[in-house]
Amino acid sequence: AVRRGSLSLRTTTPKTNGYYSSLSRNQVAPSLVKQVAAVFEKEVASVHFEVGVAPRGRLRADIVALNMKRHIVICEVKSCWADFSTDNKWKRYLEYSNQFYFVITDALWESHGEKLKERLKGSGAGIMVCSLRSGVRRVVSASKRRVPPLYKLWLITKLAWIGGQSRARRINS
Repeated sequence: AVRRGSLSLRTTTPKTNGYYSSLSRNQVAPSLVKQVAAVFEKEVASVHFEVGVAPRGRLRADIVALNMKRHIVICEVKSCWADFSTDNKWKRYLEYSNQFYFVITDALWESHGEKLKERLKGSGAGIMVCSLRSGVRRVVSASKRRVPPLYKLWLITKLAWIGGQSRARRINS
């Protein structure tokens, strides 16, 4: 399962024929998260999961990646068309990220790629496609945007807080 907070994935990718279509919906999202996290790690970013990006936890991102230049990338994982088409909150992530991506399967891209591009047109959101055979590729690049300094400071402070030991997250030895 994917653990909230800093990078700690205990998810194993099930043996398949190489396509996400052979996985159950409950297996798809953790597998996508694991693949995208590996990409951000290679890009030397700190990767966090299930992070409330707005004060009071009203907006929770599947993946938040932060590099040493304080560049924030938020990703929302969508396992199928119904998951994507019913998401009404994704535009609210834009103000909290320098870049925003949807992470989808290769099967979803093949079946609904044109619809996805049409729905995202003009928003600046990007699309990452994951394949068990060929890895992760950015098929639509996300526009870079400026994050208001107070939002950025709040989110970076939160990532530091959830990533470190504190009274709220005491590690028992």
